[in-house]
Parts: sequence; structure tokens; C-alpha cells
Amino acid sequence: MSSRAARPSPPCSTRPSRDARCLRSARRGRWSPAGCGPGSSRRRRTGLFPVLGLVSLVVGAVGIANVTLVTVMERVSEIGLRRSLGAARRHIAAQFLLESTLIGMTGGVIGAGAGLVSVVAISAAQRWTPVLDARLALAAPVAGALVGLLAGLYPALRAARVEPADALR
Repeated sequence: MSSRAARPSPPCSTRPSRDARCLRSARRGRWSPAGCGPGSSRRRRTGLFPVLGLVSLVVGAVGIANVTLVTVMERVSEIGLRRSLGAARRHIAAQFLLESTLIGMTGGVIGAGAGLVSVVAISAAQRWTPVLDARLALAAPVAGALVGLLAGLYPALRAARVEPADALR
């Protein structure tokens, strides 16, 4: 056997903990490269925000689908009357798709506006310079409209399948 065989590490290390090293580096006025300065948890947070955004989009889609489905159930007699007067299934489906898309777009506009106002307000309170990306503010209503369109597919198809004779009873 060679004398360079791997030795097991001792069970209790004499090396200071990561928090202690960070504290010592901060006292000296510099941050160590060990990943303990400002933004050290950046890698963990970058995955969290897209997941939170996706969860909020799914919740919004479920809400839009529920509202549109309740609207279809309440307006069965109106749908039957329109169908009996000659409206095609695609006209009924298009109406409910348009309604759900407008609901989603309205939510995107309100959300983008609230986000812009809160960024500017917090920046002003902290005396920071607000950094805003106009593409994101413009993309929010488009994303909301797309989510509304997808969420309204099932209710619109259900409304389009209503038979005029059954709806008018």
C-alpha cells in the first residue's frame, strides 16, 4: 500500500462554519468569494420567482374558467334563443372566448399597472432609481389574454353544444 492512501476526514472539522467566515469577511469590509455576500442566495431565488408566477397564472386560469362556466350555466336560455334564431355554434363559442379573453386581458392590465405603481412607490420611498422593463409591462396584458383564451375553451365549447330545443324548455 502506498503512503498516500486517502485518510478519512475527522468527524469534527476545525474549519469555521460558512456563517463565521462570512461574518469575519464582513467585519474586514469585504465579502469572501465563498458565496456569502449580498446575493448569495440568488441561485435559490431565481428558480422561485418563475414558479410563483406560474402558480399565479394557473390560479388565474382556474378562476376565469369557473367564472365563464357559471356564466354559461346562467345564460342557457339566452344561448338557446340565439341558436333557435339562427346563430351557429361557432358564434356562441366565439362570444364566450371573447369574454374570457377580455377578462384575462383586464387582469393583465390591472396587474401590470399595480406592479409598476408598486415598483415606483417603493423606489421613491427608498430613494432608489426605479428600473423598469417596458417589454414586461406590455407583455402582461398579452399573457393575461392568452391565459383567458385558454381558460375559456372548455366553457365556450360547452356553450356551443347547447341544443336550442333543450335550452328553451
